[in-house]
Amino acid sequence: MEPSPFELPADTVQRIASELQCHPADERVALRLDEEDELRHFREHFYIPKMQDLPPIDLSLVNKDENAIYFMGNSLGLQPKMVKTYLEEELDKWAKMGGYGHEVGKRPWITGDETIVGLMNDIVGKYKVSFSPQIVKILSFSYKHCL
Repeated sequence: MEPSPFELPADTVQRIASELQCHPADERVALRLDEEDELRHFREHFYIPKMQDLPPIDLSLVNKDENAIYFMGNSLGLQPKMVKTYLEEELDKWAKMGGYGHEVGKRPWITGDETIVGLMNDIVGKYKVSFSPQIVKILSFSYKHCL
């Protein structure tokens, strides 16, 4: 049975459970949802913590080698696998060029906030963002140190 484009998430879970003849909380439902997820390929681009590496986990209750279920949306989130590469490139540029890295290279630092604002516009719905993330950081830092 094909899902309706207007199907509610709870109805999707119920439909899949019916197709699989199982309870909606059965692991098979989650696995089917993962198979059908159009964004699943993005997982390959992030490090997902293993159960054994998380401090509050009782390893007698879980498979230590499994990926953790990660619900920390207000934290840094999952680390993109390319972060180290990008940081090392910029640190190398800084070491070799000093302050000239502001104006040259693949990612000139002086235009960093403009790039981020453009990306943020895509995420928040293409509205013009009226602030610079760099300015917000500087103001936050200054405010904290003035108190």
